Amino acid sequence: MIRWTIKELVEMFQGRIDNEYDNNVAVSGARGTGKSVFTFKVLSRFPQFKPWKHIVYDRESVIQLLESQRKGVIWDDESINSSFKRSFYSQDQQRLIRYLNMYRDRFNLYFLCIPNFYDLDKALRSLIKIHVHVVRRGIAVLHVAKEGRIFSSDPWDSKVNQKIEETIDKKAKLNPDKLPDYSKMTTFRGYIYFNDITDLQKKLYQEIKDTKRKEIHKKEMEEEQAKDPINQAYNSIVDMLLDGKYKTMVELERNAFVLGIKVTSFKNRVREYLRERGEERPLSQILKENTMEQDVVEKKKLFGLS
Repeated sequence: MIRWTIKELVEMFQGRIDNEYDNNVAVSGARGTGKSVFTFKVLSRFPQFKPWKHIVYDRESVIQLLESQRKGVIWDDESINSSFKRSFYSQDQQRLIRYLNMYRDRFNLYFLCIPNFYDLDKALRSLIKIHVHVVRRGIAVLHVAKEGRIFSSDPWDSKVNQKIEETIDKKAKLNPDKLPDYSKMTTFRGYIYFNDITDLQKKLYQEIKDTKRKEIHKKEMEEEQAKDPINQAYNSIVDMLLDGKYKTMVELERNAFVLGIKVTSFKNRVREYLRERGEERPLSQILKENTMEQDVVEKKKLFGLS
């Protein structure tokens, strides 16, 4: 049985980088099996790995790192957000595939973590050179794509390996405690054994994960709000209010009837939008100042000063 240590695996990746080969690596496995532990143990051995910079959770961040680095590292954690096959026709998804092709000569070590390898978009899956499937905590299976093929466009022998896996699964059910024999699969290159990461590494990883997920959620919420027609209407009203277009409360309140809501609710919502923009003046004061500014303009016109 072929066994790999983390040290040997790192040396293999470094050798591929030094010899200027692609290093797109997919790490699959069920939730809680240790995909992140495995990835952290591998990447932490590379001196260029900076966790806060290189652990990312969205397509745009992956693309930025692909553009800006040469022989660097990228950890696309929970890459369901950046490479899910149902998102293939989205503009960002196509950009990711295009940039992976475009920047192949940068020789970055790109790790992406996903529960199911075949949830990856087919075009992206064809760019993956190494597939590590975490079977259980501390044990993974190493697969390598079959390259230089003439009569097949599938470097992963998907149909053949699927049939082999069905046979493996049947035998595994008879003896669930025994490690399944994946060696018959055409892309199999060995088993990887690894230990847990340190408590300090776990704490750091969780902090990065929580922080960056929160940032992405906030960005997505802001993008959704920007597309909301009601939100756009309120922003337009507040813009006009701050530009001095509304002089009286009656003029402002007419918008409530247009939007079909109660005047009180409308004014409370306007006040919320003003606070979000950092406006500390009361609504009544803004309207009063708009009126005073208008009076000044009219007086200047009267005396030919404008």
